Amino acid sequence: MTESPLPPGVAEGASLRGNEYAWPIGRFLLALAAAESHNLACLGGQLQFRTPRLIYEMYWHDVSCHDREQDEPWPEYVRRSASEVRQRFIRLLESIDVQAELAQLSLNWKAEDGPAPSSENLCFVAYFASPERPVGH
Repeated sequence: MTESPLPPGVAEGASLRGNEYAWPIGRFLLALAAAESHNLACLGGQLQFRTPRLIYEMYWHDVSCHDREQDEPWPEYVRRSASEVRQRFIRLLESIDVQAELAQLSLNWKAEDGPAPSSENLCFVAYFASPERPVGH
């Protein structure tokens, strides 16, 4: 696929591996706001450390929004999902001990894996949906 299924303002700053987009922590809230302006709902996501060679998934550090209600208009769902994910993302960042996660990761890191990750490799993988189809995952 040569074309990103996410609008440029949403995909800006993200890395794409497989079918997953990930944003540096300091960039995700900008992508979330851009997604909302493009009528995309945010389903949530998880933290990862991404190095040039490996991805260390932290599926236990995730956020999500409540499912869309049966009669919920799409624009309301877009606003609500963005609000829920934004609030939960901020709380997640306040609660995580990045240095402890890096220390745990370094216990199993091998030299052939390349340079060990640092806090600069922390990113957030997020999933978006449009009214027509899932987007970005």
